[in-house]
Amino acid sequence: MKPVWRYSLFAVAAYLLFILVLLPADRVYSLLQQRGIRVPTLYQVSGSIWHGHIDRARIAGLDVNNIEWCLHPWALLIGRLEAGVSLANSTAPLAVVAGRNLDGSYYIHSGDEALSIPVLESLITARPSGITGAVSLDLQDIRVQAGKLQAITGSLQWQQAGLGAPLDIEIGNFELSVNTKDGVIHGTLKDTGGPLQAQGQIVLQADNRYRLTMTLVSRDRSRNDLKQALRLLGTPSPDGRVSLTLSGRLDSLATNLRR
Repeated sequence: MKPVWRYSLFAVAAYLLFILVLLPADRVYSLLQQRGIRVPTLYQVSGSIWHGHIDRARIAGLDVNNIEWCLHPWALLIGRLEAGVSLANSTAPLAVVAGRNLDGSYYIHSGDEALSIPVLESLITARPSGITGAVSLDLQDIRVQAGKLQAITGSLQWQQAGLGAPLDIEIGNFELSVNTKDGVIHGTLKDTGGPLQAQGQIVLQADNRYRLTMTLVSRDRSRNDLKQALRLLGTPSPDGRVSLTLSGRLDSLATNLRR
């Protein structure tokens, strides 16, 4: 192919891409709904595919407010549809990078900035838990079908974790590693140092039923404040360990968060 034709084809492709990304986001959302494509429920969509805003979205049973996105066009060169996504807040915006691979799986990571838990909670629930600290995400191969989480691989770090007022206790740093086997999502929780030692397992079945088992114990036996906090969770064993078991359905958990 002669160079002039190569440049012409490149120019046409670049022009078509330019037109595509400038399409109004609300029109694209309406077209997806009309074609019966299952998408989250969105309210007040504005802007373009390139850069837009959503006043409110219902995702996995939760309402998330003030979502903004900006497309990363260079990711298209390696077969990814990727965007920077932020949850706008008057005190501290939260930002992540999210994308879709050619095989249909998704990914999300928090980049250099961890996500403040109190700010994140304020965007999805009117009943904050009092948990403090920040979360870093590195989640790969997220697969969702018919609105249900099918598979996920990656990790989540909870840094400078603590319990807010009236306890005001720092409890350390924790990590959750997640993988999927035979349609069942498994998570392993452990501490990475700090006053509280933790070990746990979480299992999410294909029918959205989950089971969490966890053991907690204070590393410093002189920390009466931490001992009292653990007693709120359960009766300690003779060596000071508190064991927890929680089970239910993921959609029920989302319902409780909204209240």
